[in-house]
Amino acid sequence: SFVRTNKTAIRKVQDTMTTLIDTDGVSWAKKTYPIKYLMDNVEVLAGLEAAARIEKDVFGDTVRAKQLSDRAASLKIALYSGSKNSFYSTSTTKYAIYKDGAGTFSQSNMKTWYPDIMAQLWPTAFSQSSGTPAFSNAIAALKAQLPPLALEKGDCNALKKITGDAHAPVIAY
Repeated sequence: SFVRTNKTAIRKVQDTMTTLIDTDGVSWAKKTYPIKYLMDNVEVLAGLEAAARIEKDVFGDTVRAKQLSDRAASLKIALYSGSKNSFYSTSTTKYAIYKDGAGTFSQSNMKTWYPDIMAQLWPTAFSQSSGTPAFSNAIAALKAQLPPLALEKGDCNALKKITGDAHAPVIAY
């Protein structure tokens, strides 16, 4: 009932998400900031997929659901396909951190946990398989920086010390 009651507000959020999507299928951080972050776009993808399900299953709007699903499918290709314009590079087996206004990808430095290593883990936290080379590379880089067994035991206190509290639950996951 919450979703039905807030249909107008939910659709405003959907419209904002789709308004920020560029011709390459990837979302800008905001209209006045020409950068496309991988982690933000992974979240946009999850939002588009959820919005499509809401439109179809709750509001019964199959046309809008298809439009949102199509946007999500384009974004998924732009993020994960491994093509020349994809955030995922098959040659480096890593995700780029962002794509700037000129279309240049920023490659990850696997000695920097945030945002570089986190950019490798974020797709797995939201949708991609943990069996990807990017995920394996990120786990290896994290293990090299963290106290022994902090990851294996999901030791949030050890992770919080090293990361200054940021993203510790995701890393522990």
